[in-house]
Amino acid sequence: EGEEWQSFRSKVNPILMQPSAPRMYVAPIDAVANDFIDRLRDLRDEKQEIPGNFVDELHKWALESIINISLDKRMGCLEKDLKPDSEPQKMIDALGVIFETSFSLQIFQLWKYINTPTWKKFVEASDFFNEMAIKCINEATERLKNLPANDRELTILEKLLIRDPNPKIAMVMALDMFAAGVETTSFATAITLYLLALNPEKQEKLYEELLHHVPDQNTELTIEKLNEMKYLKSCIKESLRLKPIVPGNIRTLTKDIVLCGYRIPKGVDVAFPNIHLCQTDKHFREAKKFLPERWIRQNGEDRPEAKNAHPFVYMPFGFGPRMCLGRRFAELEMEVVLAKIIRNFKVEYHYEEVQFKSTLLYAPVTPLKFKFVDRK
Repeated sequence: EGEEWQSFRSKVNPILMQPSAPRMYVAPIDAVANDFIDRLRDLRDEKQEIPGNFVDELHKWALESIINISLDKRMGCLEKDLKPDSEPQKMIDALGVIFETSFSLQIFQLWKYINTPTWKKFVEASDFFNEMAIKCINEATERLKNLPANDRELTILEKLLIRDPNPKIAMVMALDMFAAGVETTSFATAITLYLLALNPEKQEKLYEELLHHVPDQNTELTIEKLNEMKYLKSCIKESLRLKPIVPGNIRTLTKDIVLCGYRIPKGVDVAFPNIHLCQTDKHFREAKKFLPERWIRQNGEDRPEAKNAHPFVYMPFGFGPRMCLGRRFAELEMEVVLAKIIRNFKVEYHYEEVQFKSTLLYAPVTPLKFKFVDRK
């Protein structure tokens, strides 16, 4: 299994993991983000608030974004009257079931011996999602065959097929991006907006940066503009530190080791409780506070304050060969949509403190009834 996985990653990493990989996909991500802004305006009530199921709307945005850059295909997830039985909505619902059941299946492994109801739900949702995703991939593959490649940017799928014509590799990569890139990116974006709403002075500082680089609300974002937005990137980093979507990492030992004086045998799972480490003053000054400035060099410092923490404390995307495959694209999607939202709206939250639940992901369970006030 390890060799098969390594072979797969060696083929997809050059396409997905290079720092420059996402730069040519800013335009399609920007287009989806513009549609999302229109969607937010449609959702607001007379008090300029949106319904508490805001994360569901983010799921639609995330799925639309990842399929657009992977396949050059618009699913229509952000259409005004998306039907509950539409393919995009059913794919999103299936993903929710997959993540909901995966955690309990890991903890209670009775399914290995009998067909439990939870296992049946997981299999049914997984089969449906895979079936719909494969249908999208096959349709895109056929359509792209008939489009000239010399006057457009190649999709991620096409680049992978050029590198390795084995369609199985492309299929696995696309399924992985779809499944892993919707829930995680959606929750991370929602939490960042929540923290910005709770810290209006930080939100205004971000707005001033956006106003400088994007004086017109309708300006199309570019990779050059985004690279100049240091405070935007710092807000995302600080959000992922304070409320990381993945609360920790687990690795299975391939050999016996001695750790802090304890001998741990091969085959044991070792957990890294990053969420706890990131919230302790030992590693970050005033660790419970939302301070994006800690990620920016201040007063001639040779490095940002946050970089003084142990390098393995803050790992929102993992580390090493098994680092998150879609990291570059998740960061880019968040940067674009957050820039669009804060440039267009002042975001407020006037309800109870949001509660979080830690399962497979660390996610909010309280309805997020944000208020989106138009900026002049």
